[in-house]
Amino acid sequence: MNKMEALVNDNNFEEIKALAEKRYMTVDFEGTTYYMTQDAYADNYQNEPAVFTHAVSGETDESGNLIIYRVRWDYIEAEDLEDCADWDSPVDVTRC
Repeated sequence: MNKMEALVNDNNFEEIKALAEKRYMTVDFEGTTYYMTQDAYADNYQNEPAVFTHAVSGETDESGNLIIYRVRWDYIEAEDLEDCADWDSPVDVTRC
């Protein structure tokens, strides 16, 4: 288990925010800021390439556990994963 996974399991939102801002990234979608908990990865979405990552917003469920979201971006053909999405413009955020 890596450090971010441990923080998510411990519901340590403040440390997740700090690590996301330093190691991963944050993104705003429809008025909510999401803090990435892993590196982005390319995969298929409805038979089309897309880019995904998991994130938290600080929102918790009925049990007090952080809710994990999947953030999706349209895929842009590029040589490097760093350039394969418009990182400021996710197209969807769904609860995992």
